[in-house]
Amino acid sequence: MITPNSTVYYTSGPFVQEARFLAYDRDCCVLQTPLGTLKIRKGRVFTTEEATERGLLNSGAKARIQEAFAV
Repeated sequence: MITPNSTVYYTSGPFVQEARFLAYDRDCCVLQTPLGTLKIRKGRVFTTEEATERGLLNSGAKARIQEAFAV
């Protein structure tokens, strides 16, 4: 179970994006992204550990994601 305000990663097409988890809403997760609030299916949201295990965060990917969404 993901806790509120934790950092998560979600897949959107071929991309992996970083977001802040806000809450569950039935079969979806509500996330805060740099572009606003997003509701996405639970199966597409991963903790840092899960994303690493699945190979979604290969060397340097996390740094590139953070750099792309730096405000």
